[in-house]
Order: sequence, then structure tokens, then C-alpha cells
Amino acid sequence: MKFFRVALAAITAAAIYLPSAASGGEIACATTYAGRRITLVVPNAAGGGYDTYARAFAPALASTTELDVRVVNMPAAGGFAALKRVTNAPSDELVLMIESVSDIISQGDIPAGVDNWMNRLNPIGLIHIDPEAWIVRNDVDLQSAKHLVASVSSLEAGILPIVLTAHLLDIKVDVVSGYEGSGALMSALLRGEGDMTSNSLTTGLRSTAAGEAKVGLVLTEGPDPNAPGVAFLAGEGGLVWQRSQGLSKEKQEERLRLAIAVAKASATARGFFAPADMEQKSLGCLRDAVSAAVKSDGFKVALEAQKRPIEPRDADETVIVINDMLSAFHEAEAYLKKHPELERDARATR
Repeated sequence: MKFFRVALAAITAAAIYLPSAASGGEIACATTYAGRRITLVVPNAAGGGYDTYARAFAPALASTTELDVRVVNMPAAGGFAALKRVTNAPSDELVLMIESVSDIISQGDIPAGVDNWMNRLNPIGLIHIDPEAWIVRNDVDLQSAKHLVASVSSLEAGILPIVLTAHLLDIKVDVVSGYEGSGALMSALLRGEGDMTSNSLTTGLRSTAAGEAKVGLVLTEGPDPNAPGVAFLAGEGGLVWQRSQGLSKEKQEERLRLAIAVAKASATARGFFAPADMEQKSLGCLRDAVSAAVKSDGFKVALEAQKRPIEPRDADETVIVINDMLSAFHEAEAYLKKHPELERDARATR
């Protein structure tokens, strides 16, 4: 439950982000920082999804700032090396990283004096919010399933999208952990080592395109337009709503409310983050520049050419999304504290 404990700490420590005041016009980065370079750090190896986003974004950011933008891949330690590189950067360095909110929150080894790695970063733009999805074998029917075996990278990663979600659906789930990366998880599924796994919807649709498995459930509130006909988790008509019809009204309402929180908290919100210690002039430059570049036509065209989803948000809109996600984490944490047997039973099946 590390994932939820640190999220709760971020809330209770007043780490809720507030929209910054308008800068009164674009900061002239090219004039202020002529001859310098922006470093965009990617916590994954070259060729992956985040790298694709970063290399599509770099020209848009360069155009907005009239500065050179260098993309640096730092995949070591599951992205932790990249996080340390950015948060420990000199205050006058123009540096930012691309990462997901959930991956930042779930990182351990939190430095002294802060409650969460998000305290060491400033969110300055979002690219896309990708819902989580259950990828299942073709013969799995989630309408009637009572017992499933799930393959996960780690129990911490699977507590919310698999263990808690299965609980809301009254499905007993045995968790098998230790798989590295989405490719290994998909291979385990195809070898019959499990009935299901979870990943972002974008990855799920890509990995099931050949028809060897299917996206069985999207963790959203209502149908997802990118997965027509696929069952959704929360809201009226969703799988939780369907499978809780025999419960008392109070119990059903609790599950429906928690399902919405799970849908929000489990989503992958990919965005850009600058160091919290960055000097205000540099931060203002990057904040305005990223807000403009992420919504630029050039960035949109580049991602569409790569068949990558984009739903951009500027810095202030990003703050609203992150606050909403942190509130959802809080609700999930509170429920898990009341039901410690969920984590205990999941650990017993590793």
C-alpha cells in the first residue's frame, strides 16, 4: 500500500497544488536565456512510449522558446534516476521531465523534509490522461467471473487497478508478481500463466490488436470512446453497477462511489514536471512555454502521425487534474485501511 500511503501524505501535508497567478504575458525565454539549452529528461529507454512523446514535444518546445532542447533518456532504477536528476538540478538550470503522476507518487526513498516526491516538483503541463484497462484472455467473461489469476509487476502496482477493482466486482483474485514491463505481462497472459493483467488502455489496445487477447474492462466512469463495446467500471450501467444489484442500497452506493475514485486514481496522467527548487524566472519561462507547446498544432500533428493520443492541458489545468487524482487516492486509501485483509490476502497469493 506504499502507493496510497504516500498519496495520502501529500494531501495531509497540504501538498495540494494551487494554480499560479498569470504571468502577465509570455516570458521571453529566448532573450533571457540566449545560448542556453533546455534538458528534457525521460525516465525510460529510447523507443518507448514516453520517449516517443518527448521527441515529438522537443521541437514544439524549441519553437516556443527559440532554445535548443535536448532529450536525455535515464531508465535506470525504474525511473528513479531520472527523478533524482531533475529534483536535484541546480536552481538556475532549465530542466524538466516527462512522467506520469502515479509513477511519481509511487516512488520510494522519499528525501528528508518532504512527504512525497510531488513536493519536489512543479507540474507544468499534461499530454494525455489514459485510463487503466484489464487485459484478459479471450475466454474470460467478466460478467460472470468469480475467480481470476492476475499477472502484475509488483503487488504495489496491482493493489488499486486489480485487487481493489476485483473486490468491487466480487471477484476473488490471486496475484502473481515479478513480471518486468508490459511485454512480459502480455507474454505471461498468452502463455496461460494468468487470466488477466492491467495496463493503460492505449497499451492494451496495441497489445491486443492481433486478437490473441482482449481488453475486457476499462476503468472509467462511463463508456470510453476509444474502446466501444468494452465494459466500463464506474457509473450507471458499469460493471460495478451491474454486479452490485443484489446489495443493499447503502452498500451499492458505497461501491459506486469508490469505483469512481478507483477510475480517477488508476489513470495514467502523462505530463511535464519542473524542479520545485527552480528559480522563479526559469520556472515562469518553462511554465508558459510548456503550456503553449503542449497545445501547439506541431505537437498534435507529430503525435497523430505516431498514432499516439493527445488531450493537452496547460499548467493551471494540470493542477486541477492532479488535485482530483490525489483526492481519489485519499478515498481509496481510507477504504483499504478499513479492509486490511485485501492487501493481506493479495500478498498471500504472490
